[in-house]
Amino acid sequence: MLERVRDDSQAKVLVTGSAVLTMESLFAEANPMHGRLYPMKLTPLRFMDAAPLIDGTAEEQLEKFAVAGGMPRYLDLLGRGQLRTRVIRNVLTPNGPLWDEPRILLGAELGRPSMYLSILGTIGSRSHLTSDIAKALEQPTKHVASYLKILSDRGLVRQIRPYGASRRERNVRWEMMDPFFRFWARFVLPYQANLEVDLLPETHYDRIVKPMLSEHVAPVFEDLVQRHVRSEMGYLAGRWWGHALHTLRRTEQRSSEEIDVVAGPTERTVKVRSEERRVGKECRQRWAADG
Repeated sequence: MLERVRDDSQAKVLVTGSAVLTMESLFAEANPMHGRLYPMKLTPLRFMDAAPLIDGTAEEQLEKFAVAGGMPRYLDLLGRGQLRTRVIRNVLTPNGPLWDEPRILLGAELGRPSMYLSILGTIGSRSHLTSDIAKALEQPTKHVASYLKILSDRGLVRQIRPYGASRRERNVRWEMMDPFFRFWARFVLPYQANLEVDLLPETHYDRIVKPMLSEHVAPVFEDLVQRHVRSEMGYLAGRWWGHALHTLRRTEQRSSEEIDVVAGPTERTVKVRSEERRVGKECRQRWAADG
């Protein structure tokens, strides 16, 4: 009778928590709740969903979102009022609520966070190859790759490939996913020792943060454009980087090229690159014939 009442009940129980490891342990085979729960991963708010929590003009909203990211707590602390004042008070001041937030979270979830922090600090606001990160940290590439895999599973970093590239593409980069972690790794982590002693948060913001803020915001804006293209226009979208056109390389103007937003069928990129190689080959043959 009790079994029937339980099966006929329309009641649903939601079990929530911010400690990822603790929540994941509920699904372990040895746990009494194994097989009785359905996982539902909550992701940070996207810009359009977070916009009601942010004040200011569209440009100011984007700047604040690029600093706070989509976590409601961070948006509550950084999304309203003057960005400079909020960042100084909550992030750059040693006693501020977000001063050591990433370090605390990594320590709670991953144990000793030193290597993870070093990797995040190396990536900073730019995307990097695994080999570049390993070289900067003077660590074996395989060793760093294992840490990157864990950070990827936790949704902190991700791999990106040039638009249209196959999964065999070796020119794969790592970039940080969370805007606040990216901001903290670039503007707080390298300067914490000085900020704890005698570097004024106001001076640090005006000299370091403000001049580079637009550069920090750029990847967030590019991501928004890519999302818009995918949802509103129905195209595939992403970034592309690689060798510059043959004429640019030949004249030594630049050897590589990067395009922030590329959209269209995947095959199109392959065709363009194949056509470039064909034209380049013909040009070299003509130059050789002309002496």
